[in-house]
Formats: sequence, structure tokens, C-alpha cells
Amino acid sequence: MRIPSHPLLAIVAAAVLTAPAAGATASDERIVVDGLLRSYVLHVPAGVPRGVVIACHGGGSNGRELWDRHWHRQADRGAIIACPTAQVGGVGLTNWVALGDRAKDPAIDELRDERFLLALRARWPRLPAYACGFSSGAKMTHHLYVRCGGSFAGFAMVGRGIAEAQAAVTPAVLRPLRFTMGSEDPNHDAPGDGVLDAAATRAWYGALLPGPLRARTVAGAVTSARIVACASSPPSCYVRIDGMGHRWPTLRDGDPFDEDAELMRWWRLADVTAR
Repeated sequence: MRIPSHPLLAIVAAAVLTAPAAGATASDERIVVDGLLRSYVLHVPAGVPRGVVIACHGGGSNGRELWDRHWHRQADRGAIIACPTAQVGGVGLTNWVALGDRAKDPAIDELRDERFLLALRARWPRLPAYACGFSSGAKMTHHLYVRCGGSFAGFAMVGRGIAEAQAAVTPAVLRPLRFTMGSEDPNHDAPGDGVLDAAATRAWYGALLPGPLRARTVAGAVTSARIVACASSPPSCYVRIDGMGHRWPTLRDGDPFDEDAELMRWWRLADVTAR
């Protein structure tokens, strides 16, 4: 939906609808960016929040589905949680637009969704913000890492390696990152389409950091397994889950943990137990 342009809306001027009361489950919100009305689901915890999580869904999904399937488990555990929705792309499905997508469509604005997410992040300038995403959302999170590291305190990518076009950018700021991939994910070994596989993505990030990006392998059948902070400064980790396909890790699918709960611990936003 496009609304009439206005000078105040030139880049990221926001017009947000009524904010939810503290402790609400999650409300559907709107923000105006580049003259477009963009949507996101917002949870504001009871009490004083420790930070902000911006969680990007996979292709074909939306912010409400991401909240209902995964992030609702972290309600009232210390973080504001925003689940934005990507726009519908050329194939009729929602998909995030990031560096590398111009190879498919020369007319595409590769910075469109970056401006949306930075406008969303700017709502809470005094709180640390963390970006994460699955699949297409991971593509977007890799993009934010290389271009917008100064605006976030940490990143987590699940189910997709970094694009070659993103790997051509040297990040101005290094932040803690967590890169997770299932051994049975089709993207693990042969993603194609200008995207690096899991090993090459791990090597690329590892080359940026002062120390090696070590791997921790977890057997998917062991539900009590936990990942601890591994390697490097800033503290970063590559997590491989044996037997897991292309999905966001969840206990209900037989994975060793709920990824959202692990991220809340990783970012020290809450002392929670994965369920």
C-alpha cells in the first residue's frame, strides 16, 4: 500500500499506530517508510525491557506467523520483540530484498528493506537491538551485518549462508554473530543462486574476526544439548545441528533447543529455559 508522499517521509519518517500496552501479547503495527505502509507485529514486555529483538521471517511467511509459531514463547522475558513483514515479490510470495537481489531484477532497490528495518530499530534508540532471521530473513540479517553493524548489538542467521554480493562488502563494525544450519538443509552444501554454503559462510565470517569461528556440532536427537558461547572477539559461533533440515530449530520438531530461547540467552536478554 502506497500513501501520498511528504517531505517528512523522504527516507524513514515513521507514522506508527497506537502502541500496545506493556505486557500485551503482540499487536499489529504499521510504520511509513519511503511512502510505503509497512507492517510488523510488536510485543512489549511487562517491566523495563533489556533490549529489542527484530526477527525476520522466511520467504512466503509474515511477521504474525513468525510470532505465533516461535517468538511468542519469549513473551514477557525481558525484550521488546518486533516481527516485521516483507513485501510480496515477483513470484507472489513475501521475500526480503537485500544485496545480491539485483542480479535477478536490475530494477530492484536492494536497500529498500534495510531502510524499513533501520526505521523500525530507530523506535528504541536507547536500547540495544539484535537482528535475526530464517532463510530469506537470514539473507536480510547477513545484509544488516555487513552494512548496518553500528545500529545493532548482535546478529543471528538460520538456514541460509551469506550472498556473494554481501561477502564483497567489508563490515565497518564487527558484532557478535550466531550462524546456525542443519546438516540436512539443502542450503548447507549446495545453495547456488549466488549464495555461499555453510562452510564458506563460516570461513568468511571467521576471516573477519580476530580469532577462528569455531564450530559446535549438536546431535539433533539429544534434546538436552546446549550451545555455549564459542570462540572469538566479538563472541561468535557457528552451530551445526545434525539431522535438521531447513527450519528454525524447535524442541517440538525434535531439535536440541528452541532457537529463540537460545538467542535470548546468547544476547543476555533473559535467563530462560528452552521449552
